[in-house]
Amino acid sequence: MTMRARIVETGLIDCFDEDLKAAKGARVDAEISAVVYDGSRLVFASDKPIPGAARSAVFSLDYTDGALRPETFEYHTAPLIKAAIKYEDFALTPDGKYVIAVTGFDRIEPDSAALDHYNMLLSWPAGRSQDARIVAPGTRAGATSSIGLRKEFSRALDGAPYFKIEGLTALPGGEEPERLLFGVREVGESHERFEYAMKIIAARYRIENDELAFIGDFTLVYDYDPAPLSEIAQTVGLSSIEYDAYLNRMLLLTSFEEPTRDGKALLGGYLWTISIEDFEANRPPTPFVADDGKPLRFVNKPEGVAVLDETHLFVVFDNDRALGLEDETSPAVRHPHQAPYAILELE
Repeated sequence: MTMRARIVETGLIDCFDEDLKAAKGARVDAEISAVVYDGSRLVFASDKPIPGAARSAVFSLDYTDGALRPETFEYHTAPLIKAAIKYEDFALTPDGKYVIAVTGFDRIEPDSAALDHYNMLLSWPAGRSQDARIVAPGTRAGATSSIGLRKEFSRALDGAPYFKIEGLTALPGGEEPERLLFGVREVGESHERFEYAMKIIAARYRIENDELAFIGDFTLVYDYDPAPLSEIAQTVGLSSIEYDAYLNRMLLLTSFEEPTRDGKALLGGYLWTISIEDFEANRPPTPFVADDGKPLRFVNKPEGVAVLDETHLFVVFDNDRALGLEDETSPAVRHPHQAPYAILELE
């Protein structure tokens, strides 16, 4: 079944003060990689730290009556939230009571804890980020993180020494415990030798007394070949996953980066849908199409997707440090403190 999507609104979000500088005067860029909607507020995260005691890589603002409310902007500065580095995606539990956040899990030093905070899974009651907790906590050299989950991910990926988590969502369990799904974008020998992926790992979980605990094994439940198709010319990798409770389906956001002759990168991505029945059977997803009947191609790099209602999605883009934006986002240039977004209407 063909699903149609069109961009009906674009804009920029001010993520921190203009001209904010990091240590030694380095420029700070808004590189938003995650978004979730809890029914009243959109919660965002940057995959790069935002410096300052009163700032954080995680922030939120109201989305009500079909509009963003910039005056409600708030940083989430709980120590655990500030400690995590390289956020990649958020999930909302099916009952809407908890937010779960994951980092990339794409770097580690065997003999040092210096990079352990790149390996974090956090959860907190919706609207109470000050009560954030580490899931599956472990401590080494004074650093507490979710580093133990690396073994679970690697085992589910046939022992892969390198992988990158970029997606997170939660599925209702019915008579079984709910499942937390992790989207895998890269798999390989190292961060320099890998292949793009559209793989999803699942683990059942329970939350009791605000603490999330896993039940049983982590297993690879979905694996789709991201190689180019007749209608899609690029090799893509997962950049976000989302469960759409309105239509009981999965949404898969993918992106690509391809070098060009002038040394720059061609950025873009696609949005896909798959029914839960087809997802469970590991069948191919279907790309959303534009009004011309061709797959809707984002010309900026999509990093996060959130369901707003039955017919609207919120998508955030991260073009890394590039300030120029393509024609789906207006204006055509962002400032370093700004993050581009788009709202999609679905048919």
